[in-house]
Amino acid sequence: MKLQHIGLAIFGVAIWGFNFVAISVGLAELPPLLFTSIRFAATVFPFILFVRKPAVSWWQIFTIGLTLLTLQFAFLFKGMQMGVGGGVASTVIQCQAFFTLFIGAYILREKPALREVSGLLVAVAGIVLITMTMNEASVAGILVIILASFFWATGNILLKRVGNVDMLALIVYASIFPPIPLFILSYIFEGPEQISTAMETVSLSSVLALGYIVLASTLLGYTIWGFLIKTYEAKQVSPFGPLVPIFGIFSGWLFMGEEFGAQRLMGAGLVFAGLVVINWRTLVPYLKGLV
Repeated sequence: MKLQHIGLAIFGVAIWGFNFVAISVGLAELPPLLFTSIRFAATVFPFILFVRKPAVSWWQIFTIGLTLLTLQFAFLFKGMQMGVGGGVASTVIQCQAFFTLFIGAYILREKPALREVSGLLVAVAGIVLITMTMNEASVAGILVIILASFFWATGNILLKRVGNVDMLALIVYASIFPPIPLFILSYIFEGPEQISTAMETVSLSSVLALGYIVLASTLLGYTIWGFLIKTYEAKQVSPFGPLVPIFGIFSGWLFMGEEFGAQRLMGAGLVFAGLVVINWRTLVPYLKGLV
């Protein structure tokens, strides 16, 4: 990867890392399925008025909307609502890097190199260290978020297969499909009383959290991610995902007073080391230029 695109990838995952603070704020007042439904309704309107439908089939748009958006975030929000904290959630969902590597090898025939697998294992070791410091997560909630990571990985592959299209337009149009089925599921499982209470008591902080999730995390974040996925092999982009928990833990410490001790710092160092191994061939020419 080009050095500027490595920087772009880090910026994109930083946006997603800080997103977990916004999700935690929103889930304090809104049930997860309702919150996810509102999130995608706000992604569609009014932005769909300013972008044209991308040059891909409605079926491709639907499958990306179903996997990358609907199922990933429905399960992520539900897992967090089940007691998984933002730092844990931002860590566990990085199982997407493993899923993307293996799904890409099977579907796209992107054979992983030994260096890439080794770097990913180092990064995973860092994620494990971070996770071991977080005892509040429920096992059931973690399993739900692992399922969310599978749908993120599936969406990565689907993004890769659509080719060179306007990613901002694709995300906006893919967001057409989630709101209605998610609202129906919210009505069935969360109930009209909970929906009514949440809508009557929603605060400015939840509205601001929703704004960050829509504008920064969804529109900007996925536009960056989609650009990288279509420019490079999926296996080159997905390993940047393990940086999300680094920024997630930092933002939790900065805004919510979460503990950030030595073990988490060591885990963060391993994640960065793994990314260096994966991108070694790209980094070497720049490092030589600095000597």
